Amino acid sequence: MSRKMLYLSERKNGDYRYVRDYPTKLLSAIPSHPKQFSKELGLNKSCSDSELLTAMEAATRLYDLRVKTASNSDPNAFSESELKMAVEEVLRQRNLKVGEYAHVPEKQYTEEEWKRAMEHGANIVPDRYDLAEQAIPEVEDVGYAEQRGEKLTFKQQVYVDAWKAVQTAPKFQKKQTMREAWARYVADNKLDTTKRDGKDKQQRFERVLKYTGDFTISQETREDVQDRIQSFIYGKRQDNPSITAQAIKRELREFIAAIRYVPRVDWGDRLKLSGNAFQIPKDEKPVKGRTLSDDELRLFFSTCINKADPKWTALLLMAHAGLGTKEIMRLREDKDLFLDAKYPHVIFRGGDEERS
Repeated sequence: MSRKMLYLSERKNGDYRYVRDYPTKLLSAIPSHPKQFSKELGLNKSCSDSELLTAMEAATRLYDLRVKTASNSDPNAFSESELKMAVEEVLRQRNLKVGEYAHVPEKQYTEEEWKRAMEHGANIVPDRYDLAEQAIPEVEDVGYAEQRGEKLTFKQQVYVDAWKAVQTAPKFQKKQTMREAWARYVADNKLDTTKRDGKDKQQRFERVLKYTGDFTISQETREDVQDRIQSFIYGKRQDNPSITAQAIKRELREFIAAIRYVPRVDWGDRLKLSGNAFQIPKDEKPVKGRTLSDDELRLFFSTCINKADPKWTALLLMAHAGLGTKEIMRLREDKDLFLDAKYPHVIFRGGDEERS
C-alpha cells in the first residue's frame, strides 16, 4: 500500500499524523471553531500497512465524531460507541486513565467539618471526588445545569461519564459494541485487513455495518442484534432481489463469528442463519453442468476466436481461467487489464461492484 494516503501527514522526524480541514459549512456556522483537525498516530515509517490503516480509520472516526458533535448536541443522536470514544478522547487529552483515582477513599468529612477544617488551616487530603472534579472541572457546570432542570448536551454527558470513569476501577467488559467485537476478532485471528483474505473480510464487515449500524452486544440485547441482522438481510434483498442465500450467508459469516466472540453472551453460540430465526431466501440447488465432448470444445473455441465480440471474448477468458460471470463482471479496465503489456495479462482481483 502506498504511503501517499489522503489526510496522512509526515513530520520532519518521520512521525505520522492525521490532518484534515473541517467542512466549510461547519466553519461558516461556527466561525470560532478550529479550522483543522490534527491527531498524532503514534506511528512512523517503520510501521506496517495494517497498523497504519487501523490508525487512520480510528482517526477518521474521531474526526467524524468531532464534526457531528459540533453540529448536534442531542445525546440521543449518538451511538454508545461514539459516546465511549468521546470519553476516551477526553481522558487521553488530559493524560488520564479509567480508574485513575479509584484507589483514593471517598469523602470522609461532612461539609461543616470541611469548612471548619479549612478555616483552621487543617491539612485536608483530597478525596476521590475532589481529584476527579479537578481533572474534569466541567462537571461543576453540568451540576448547575441539572439543578436548573436542563437536559444535558452530548458534550456534558461526555464530561459526566469521564468524571465517573476516573473514579471507577476498570471492570471486565460484559458488553461490547459491534466495532469493538470486530476489532478484537481481527486482532486475535491475526487478520491483515490490508491484504487479500483479510481485506475481503473487512470489506464484507463494512458492507453489513452499513445496514445494521453500530450496536451493543450483551446478554440483554439478543433481540436487538437479531433485528439488526435481519435489517441487513431485508436491505440486501431489496437492493438486489436476485441475491442468493449463499451470498447472504457469505456476507454474514465473519460478522456473526465476531458476535459469538464476545464473552459472557451465552446466546452467541445459538445465533445461526439456519432455522427460522431469520428470513433468508431458500438455498438454490446448484446447476449441474455437462462435460463437453471434444468436438463441442473445438467448436466452442473456434467460435470464441472467430467471432471475438464481447460475449465470446468473455466466455473464452472464463474457460481459460475457470471463472464465473461474477468474477468477469468485477474486472476493472483501468486496474485489472494489462493487454498492452509485453506479456498481455489479466489480474483477477476485481473490485466490490459488478459491472455490466
